[in-house]
Amino acid sequence: MSYHTKNSQEAIDYFFQSFSLPHAKTYLIAAVKAAERAHVWDSGTPYDLLYFFENLKALLPIVYDIVKSGNKSKKVILTNPPHTADLTRYDLYCGGFNQYKPWDYFPRYLGREEYHNPYKALETFTEASTKQQWFENLQGIQCCALSNNSLSELGICLELVSLTELLQKMLEACHLIYVRTTRKP
Repeated sequence: MSYHTKNSQEAIDYFFQSFSLPHAKTYLIAAVKAAERAHVWDSGTPYDLLYFFENLKALLPIVYDIVKSGNKSKKVILTNPPHTADLTRYDLYCGGFNQYKPWDYFPRYLGREEYHNPYKALETFTEASTKQQWFENLQGIQCCALSNNSLSELGICLELVSLTELLQKMLEACHLIYVRTTRKP
């Protein structure tokens, strides 16, 4: 099924049914590292990385649509949240993949308010760059990760640290939306 025929929730569900949060973050970091060195990505088959980026790029219009439409699920936003995140409430942030520990799912790139309301993190993400700039940045990373050329050798100057942090923030926020809307009450 194409992402274009899915609503926001179905698209986010599809992504996290294909990739656990820890797995997605591992792919992202490995791709960024490979893109900045003159060495082909070797953390799996090339198709694995192409499939990951296809799905990651498919999340971009969904994220922008959520922010633009203001279509927010009340199940996602924690009302009357405690001052700090309760790490024992695994149902608020953990995925359903048994090979990982709760700590592997804990969102490290979200602030307290973003943890309680992940839509705020999506707003931060969309304010950082346009959708087209994100597509171009991801395309550059993908291409360089699968080639013997690095981004800097090709003259592509990206703020990789901040770009990677924002992408991880977006993934973590989408994962919280996924977990909080698919969990059983």
